[in-house]
Amino acid sequence: MSKDYRKTLDIAGDTPVTIHLHDNRGLGLANAYSTYQAGVRIFEMVRYRFKF
Repeated sequence: MSKDYRKTLDIAGDTPVTIHLHDNRGLGLANAYSTYQAGVRIFEMVRYRFKF
């Protein structure tokens, strides 16, 4: 994921890039960290917890 976001950030230049993540599989934090390493600094995260 971080490689794709590095490319996106290069293309965006000075335009802020936001990532929107869902945590329904428990990978939201890992994906946020990966994109943070790539240079993304604006995050939206949705956390779902379903009980059946």
